[in-house]
Amino acid sequence: MIRAGLIFLAVAQGAAGLVQLFAPRFFYDDFPTSATPWVSLLPPYNEHLMRDVGVLSVSGRRSTV
Repeated sequence: MIRAGLIFLAVAQGAAGLVQLFAPRFFYDDFPTSATPWVSLLPPYNEHLMRDVGVLSVSGRRSTV
């Protein structure tokens, strides 16, 4: 049960990190959905910061598994 939960968290974190890394503007404007964006409520947009957090999320996923 714990292993399944850790795998789920690793996949979710990895997916969010990859979107941040490869499509930072999309993540900023539309995360988690375009109807209720969370990230865009924190202006201003900074592509470098979004990509850095994406790399951090992807590398953090590796340590979860």
